[in-house]
Amino acid sequence: MTGELVTSYPAAKLRERRVATAAPPAALPLLSLPQREMLIRWGRSDSLTRQWLPLLRSEESRASIEEVEDLATLLLNHGWISVTDRQGRNGWLRQSITWLHLPVLKQLLGLGTLESRRDQRSEQLQALADWVRPHEALHAAAAELAEGGAALNLATLARRIELLQALARWQDEQHTGTRRDFELQARGKTKSLATAEWQWLDAHVDLPALGIERFAQQVWLAGAFDLMWAPEHRCDLRALHCVGLAARDLLKLVQAASPAQYWLIENRASFERQAAQRADGVALIWLPGRPPGDWMAAVGALLDRAPAPARISADPDPAGVEIALTAGSLWESRGLAWEPHLMGVDQLAAARQKLPLDDHHDPATLARIHARPGVPEALRRLCEHMAQEQVKAEQEGWL
Repeated sequence: MTGELVTSYPAAKLRERRVATAAPPAALPLLSLPQREMLIRWGRSDSLTRQWLPLLRSEESRASIEEVEDLATLLLNHGWISVTDRQGRNGWLRQSITWLHLPVLKQLLGLGTLESRRDQRSEQLQALADWVRPHEALHAAAAELAEGGAALNLATLARRIELLQALARWQDEQHTGTRRDFELQARGKTKSLATAEWQWLDAHVDLPALGIERFAQQVWLAGAFDLMWAPEHRCDLRALHCVGLAARDLLKLVQAASPAQYWLIENRASFERQAAQRADGVALIWLPGRPPGDWMAAVGALLDRAPAPARISADPDPAGVEIALTAGSLWESRGLAWEPHLMGVDQLAAARQKLPLDDHHDPATLARIHARPGVPEALRRLCEHMAQEQVKAEQEGWL
């Protein structure tokens, strides 16, 4: 460090002050913790010149005038900034500060440079484009990030990409439920998405089409259901095509007549089709993908009051097998029989339209099923066939 250089601009009544250094300083000056935190806030901006009065009043400073002056003087004396003063009536007033070695400062503070953040943003968006390709429901949101991502800070961009990844997992694993259920799956706790994040998702993603609803979980029923909440509150569903009841209402059932058999159907179109041509004594339940906790509790309460064996029809794909096993656990835990129905090797082999297994989620699901005890033999054979042929299908083609 050498002596202070002063350059005057008489016509403009400005002068610049800096400490002459031949190279960037090798280290930061000794800073108190509040000074370091203030410097980190200052250093996040990529602006080389900062006007002094706005900087004093900014959220970046959050300190008294004396504390801000002390930090600026320290930075000036160690060659990190130059200071421009303007001549006023009562002497020289500070006009602005200019960073002399901002990239080096950012590196010492652990902050990314403009170039490094640009590279990181580009890498994030390229990775997003690669994995979102098979998820058509997310294309509009991914395109919006690709077009407007440059205006977002890296933290916001990363959070939005993480939300899309959580939606992709939700779709791959065929979850359904409320927004609270999605928050729990995405971030491990409810009420974890900010209002602005929900607004962004609503603007670019059809959340109901992915099975994410604003309102309470419903259980869709058809056929041989005779439900009673009180002697004067009785509901016979045989006169209706199908009906959705709030899961919480099924928890309050007092009595129900047992059907001859339950039939759980995963595909919604197949459920409605079978509801229109159901056999006597059969009680149909729509199995909404990977069933959420509220749905499981409600159907469990129904079984406690009206026990009967079940047939379960899910897609002949890895997720469908897990879904059937999850729903079937309600019957197993109560000592009731259940069996997979119209979701075996024969249906998959005869399917007109087969889909390839994906590279990640499907193999991982098959591995979990293989390690799971008590899987019905028909489902084990189906999983072995899928692994060998590398195909899957949807039940709507035949049910």
